[in-house]
Amino acid sequence: MFMPLVLTAALAGTLACAPAPTPTLSVSPAGARPGQTVTLTLTGCADPSQGGRAEGRLVGDGSTAHTPVEPVELTPVKPGSTTLTGTTVVTPGGGHTVYAVCADNPQQVTETDLHR
Repeated sequence: MFMPLVLTAALAGTLACAPAPTPTLSVSPAGARPGQTVTLTLTGCADPSQGGRAEGRLVGDGSTAHTPVEPVELTPVKPGSTTLTGTTVVTPGGGHTVYAVCADNPQQVTETDLHR
């Protein structure tokens, strides 16, 4: 009876150390230009049912505009899906990086280059 308790404790420690999923962001089509519509896809959220958000950097100069994309809510493709998507239009400006977060962990920011 002692052996199963040891194994259970060892397995419990292993499970507790498992890394959390790392979100991944992709843009389609890659290399889109200002005025084109793109689909942003975020995978790897611990609780995708909570959704997510993506946006470019603030342009500045008192503006609330973002480049290369305006803020967009990311929602599950279908109920129970682990993939979040949102559609937006590429804005003019010098930005190339799109940032995204899962709503369940907004401190973990993932990013991708619009022109990859």
